[in-house]
Formats: sequence, structure tokens, C-alpha cells
Amino acid sequence: MTDKILGVYFPKDADLYAQRQTNIYEQFLKSLEAVIFSIRGSNVPITPSVIKKAEIEFEQRKQVALDLLTEGDLLYPFEDAKDLETLYEQENRFFEANKATFLSALKFGSLEIYHLFEVHGGFGLLAQQRSTEIKWTIRSKRGARLDACRAFYVNHRDFAYQTFLDMIVEENPEAKLFTVDLASAPFEKTAIKRADLKDRDSDIRKLVFHVGSNNWIAGAK
Repeated sequence: MTDKILGVYFPKDADLYAQRQTNIYEQFLKSLEAVIFSIRGSNVPITPSVIKKAEIEFEQRKQVALDLLTEGDLLYPFEDAKDLETLYEQENRFFEANKATFLSALKFGSLEIYHLFEVHGGFGLLAQQRSTEIKWTIRSKRGARLDACRAFYVNHRDFAYQTFLDMIVEENPEAKLFTVDLASAPFEKTAIKRADLKDRDSDIRKLVFHVGSNNWIAGAK
């Protein structure tokens, strides 16, 4: 392993980044649930003014979440990352889907039943009475309905993982060949040419460094 590569992040850092960002996102969703249950639990009529106030509160909570997510991005050298703007566009898709679910739950009480509450106090009583939780989902490009938190984690993990690989290429401008440690076969290695590692659309890169992969660069020459 070269000295330059030793200074670069590793798959576990991609995991930590994705988990940090997902924790923030999950807390954002939980705060929306608290708003929904508070309003519906008060039995006030769901008037246009109530919806308008809820929309304002959604945007305020969204901005707090975005600020915290940006802080997470600043912990890593992502300023010039190739897919940073794409990541932000994906995050916006999540928030748009969340807003639609949020407003639907307020207007129509479309809460999917899950026996997942174990809390106390007034909110706990309300939760026990209804035994409900909002199911936060987002549709994939193929139209499949995905768990929002899980999809959020996968998106951010792959963004960081692919960005760290790009960093290795940039930090080793003279390397022609990179040695890869295979996570599924710890004692086996393979090699990948610079052109294939540099190109995110390369079939070889996609095969070796796919979503969820923990394969990593062991050296360069």
C-alpha cells in the first residue's frame, strides 16, 4: 500500500458518514410524526389554515435537517465530489416524498398500522390507542416503493464510497494499475486498470465497487 493511499478514507468511513446522515434524516421524520399525532390527537378540524401552518412547520424542520446534513458533508472532502449535486437532488426527492406523506396523514389520517410504540405519558397513551405509525417511503426510478430511511442510507453510503475511490485515483496520478482487496475473499486480490477505476461508468468498476460493496484499494503501481 502506498503512503498516499494510507491517507485516504476507507469503506468504514463511508458507512459512518451514511449512518450519521441517516440518523439526522430519521430524527427529522420522527419530528414530523410528533407534529401529526399532536394535531390529530387534539381532534381539531383539519382546516386549510391548519394545513398551512403544518406546511410552514415542515419547511422549518426540513431546513434544520438540511443544515445538519450540510455539516456532515463538511466533515469530509466532498466540495468537489462528482455527484454532490446529484446527491442534493436525491435528498430533495426524499423531502418532497416526505411532505406528500406528511400532508396526506394530516388530511386523511392515512396511517399504516404497525404495533411499534412503546412510550409513556400523553403521547404514549395516544400511540397505544391508535397503535399506528406513518410508513415513510420513496419510489425508486423503477417505481418500487422503498423504505425511506434505508434508501437514504444506501444513497449516501454509495456516494461516499464512490467519492473515496475517485480520491484514490486523484492522489495517485502516476499509477497505472491498482490492486484490490476483495472483502468476500480476504486472502485474494485482483487488479484494475487506471482507466477502469477512473471511469464510474466502467463495467469493471461497477462490478467490483457496486452498491453495498466493501472491496477496497490495497496498493497502486
